[in-house]
Amino acid sequence: MDQVDPVDKLLRRQIKLFEHAHRTPLELKGLGLTMKQEGIDKSKLYCNPDFLLLPLRECPHLSKLRPEQLSVLTAYYFARAYSEIATSESVALRYNMEASAAVFPLYSDNYMVLFHETAEEFDHIITFRNVCQALLGRGDVIGGDFFPHLKAVPVMLERYRGKLCNNGFGSMYLLMRYILNLALKQLEGFMTAGLDEKVASPLALRIVAGHAEDEARHLTTSLELGLGLFRRATPRSREIISGAMRITMYSMIDKRFSGDAAATWNFETGLGVLQRALQHPEFADFPLRAEALRDLWASEGIAIPAGAEFERSRRWIAGQLNRLAESMELALTPQGEAFERYLAYARGTTPFPEDTARKA
Repeated sequence: MDQVDPVDKLLRRQIKLFEHAHRTPLELKGLGLTMKQEGIDKSKLYCNPDFLLLPLRECPHLSKLRPEQLSVLTAYYFARAYSEIATSESVALRYNMEASAAVFPLYSDNYMVLFHETAEEFDHIITFRNVCQALLGRGDVIGGDFFPHLKAVPVMLERYRGKLCNNGFGSMYLLMRYILNLALKQLEGFMTAGLDEKVASPLALRIVAGHAEDEARHLTTSLELGLGLFRRATPRSREIISGAMRITMYSMIDKRFSGDAAATWNFETGLGVLQRALQHPEFADFPLRAEALRDLWASEGIAIPAGAEFERSRRWIAGQLNRLAESMELALTPQGEAFERYLAYARGTTPFPEDTARKA
């Protein structure tokens, strides 16, 4: 009996899923336009405040935030998340098509899988630009100039392009897309977790759910097609891809798994959002700026709390990174406290905080 090629099997499944999903229109643009018209609804929250890695209960100033101020803070975090997601998807607009053209005949069924995903990315970017206009008052906050780590991705891909076979280039891009998707899903997939729907922005929840539906397919394409092309690539290309993925994974682990929440990328993101939110008119009477608050937390010994939602997100992303490493047979050498913590999360041996730990 003839063996079915796993890449062809995957792509046939992805085509069927796309066609099934789009029998009923799924565009998000309407939600973004509605949010643009409404602006910030200060009676609602746009994400779970506990996910921001800010001492909202422990700090004497942040603990006194009014509901309207907390709404603005969460709205800014929501917009910042989708600004980064849109930037990542802007990279995909180009490289989806280049990777697909490198390995599949133009407009073949297999070629159309990434073509369809690119069409969805356009819808997402338009939607998220409207989100930024609605909540931040401007839409031009998307692009590599705002997210240098994403600006570096095309540079890396171009550096390796001439050294890889076609399957290798497709694999390198898709596996890099997978890692970026994991980072963004850690934001989107968990920032509204645990948020009471009664106080949540309905539009925000619908945007999260609608985008997640598309991205579930995209995540599968990134991983499974990336691995399929990796196995088709030449030995030299596989060696190059493995080295690049190893470096990328080390960087992600170092920035996201420190035992000190204040040393993580996620805390820096939350602090940056707070700094921007403090410039909103709703915070006109707030006594301190972000850097002064940070100095206060250090001088008063106020620890940055890692709540249950954030810990769940770390456990999830550790499991996904571990799955990728095992699938590629990557040997990762332990390097410091953050790496040991990553392993503990991936193996499920890290004590999990009680959901009640941060309740007032």
